[in-house]
Amino acid sequence: MIRGLRTFGFVTGLSASALAYGQTELVDLGLLPDGRFWKPSAINADGTVIVGVTTRPTEAVRWTLDGGAQVIGIPAWARSSEAMAVSGDGTTIVGDASDAFAWTEDDGFLNLGVLPGYLSSFATDTNADGSVVVGYCNTDVLLGAYRWTATEGMVDLGTLMPGDEVQAFGVSADGSIVVGSSGGWPFRWTEGVGMEAIEPTQDPIGGDVCDVSDDGQVIAMNYRHIWTEGTGYEYIGLADGANNNEIFAISGDGRTVVGENSYPGPRDEDPLLWRRDIGAVSLPDYLDGLGVDVSGWTLRRAIGVSADGSAIIGLGSIEGGGGGFLVRGLPVPASCPADIDGDGSLTLFDFLAFQNLFDAGDLAADFDGDGELTIFDFLAFQNAFDAGCP
Repeated sequence: MIRGLRTFGFVTGLSASALAYGQTELVDLGLLPDGRFWKPSAINADGTVIVGVTTRPTEAVRWTLDGGAQVIGIPAWARSSEAMAVSGDGTTIVGDASDAFAWTEDDGFLNLGVLPGYLSSFATDTNADGSVVVGYCNTDVLLGAYRWTATEGMVDLGTLMPGDEVQAFGVSADGSIVVGSSGGWPFRWTEGVGMEAIEPTQDPIGGDVCDVSDDGQVIAMNYRHIWTEGTGYEYIGLADGANNNEIFAISGDGRTVVGENSYPGPRDEDPLLWRRDIGAVSLPDYLDGLGVDVSGWTLRRAIGVSADGSAIIGLGSIEGGGGGFLVRGLPVPASCPADIDGDGSLTLFDFLAFQNLFDAGDLAADFDGDGELTIFDFLAFQNAFDAGCP
């Protein structure tokens, strides 16, 4: 069962992209035209472009609504290519082909080079328009993070401590904020300031940085946590029956997290979905609650999410299908969390709606995100109400 689904303003809270898709649906991403399986790795901001990789040979793949899945080839300098990320506008694909590359339909492959003293490079993320790429370079014994632009080339992001192995994993939409790890310690790098440490969580499996919201203010950790500058670490909890989870991506608006749930026993694993209004849930269970037919599907992990959380990609298959799935048309919460009745303004009726949720034991009233309904949820709701709507 799905806990904490909003009972007020559900339809009016849908995003434009969710309404454009209409009913929520689970889509098989299919095979390549030559019959090969492929695995998705990232999705663009509006959910219309997906990238990934196929094997035999290993080649980067691009999927679009109009064209389906197609390989983009292998650059002349390499023997393989793998797409790791796509720009928010869907025009630029970045990844690994012996060295880091950026690809556009007009210009093809561009070798991004290697930092001085390193042997090869990897691209892990790119910003909204593909003008900034981040990743890391390596030798046999050292890793170094970089930020690439066409004007400056690769710029070394430095280290928190000399000798650290450093990797960059995420970049904000405008390219000004980069996140990653240095010597296993989370960092945030900003233009003009450079690299700053993020205090690690006290949870021993808090994990490394894996992704960042478009504005650079919400950072996702591999295991169980998100971080914001104002509130620090927030524990996202576990889905019913799960004993662990791993986060792989966060939406551009910073309000949706996806990854993998782990379970003891035969259930083993399934995709993680977290939002503040529903908590951590099993994506198949959530879809079933929306009336989506998941019978025949094996869904393993969710690995990418659109900017507003209305589209999710992951690894999974239905009999006779490919190796990836797309969920689109997901309902997403209103951008103003205190607008519980969904009328676009904050009034006394939002207080009454909150009170009704709280009295019913509905976790949609869990405004402090601790999985319990307490006086602190009233205070958190009051703060959200006082902050107003954008």
